[in-house]
Amino acid sequence: MMKLTQIKIIHFGKLNDVTFNLNKDLTIFLGANEAGKSTTVAFVKQVLFGFHLRTNKSPFFETYQPLDHVSPMGGSLTFEDTWNTLCTSDRLSGNSSWYAISTTLLKIKNGPI
Repeated sequence: MMKLTQIKIIHFGKLNDVTFNLNKDLTIFLGANEAGKSTTVAFVKQVLFGFHLRTNKSPFFETYQPLDHVSPMGGSLTFEDTWNTLCTSDRLSGNSSWYAISTTLLKIKNGPI
């Protein structure tokens, strides 16, 4: 089983340079309206399934272009499995001229790196 352990947002909607280190048991996002809870959920969904941009309308994906009009849009998700193997998936999108996806697997031996 893989668990999401870290969400790192570079630029996405109203969120910029934010990292959430998640508890391995349960993490609850709590905040006022417009704090970024739904934006964080949309970020996870779009890193996993691809960014929805204005060219592809879909009820599943919302448009979360960075509000500051900065580039790149994206970030990474880090997962850990029961054997302490880390998997980081990065997804970045630039000024509509480039797009990058990478996945890194890293085995942790005897604790943290």
